[in-house]
Amino acid sequence: MRRSEENAKESCSNFAMKKAFRSYYKCDFDIAIKFCSIAIKNNPQNGSAYNLRGEMYTKKYYFKWAIRDLNKALSL
Repeated sequence: MRRSEENAKESCSNFAMKKAFRSYYKCDFDIAIKFCSIAIKNNPQNGSAYNLRGEMYTKKYYFKWAIRDLNKALSL
């Protein structure tokens, strides 16, 4: 049961990342940030979600948040 829950959360995280990348390519950064946050909530070890969200924070000039997320991505 525990393993299936972990798989479900990881699957939800991956789905949210697909949506985040689609929004990113459409330059809809606010929506992409929300999907990255969902991916991180479902799988806190998702380094690519922190990386993408950090990049979008940089594009929106939220440098403190960008540094936090990019450092987290590096540590993962």
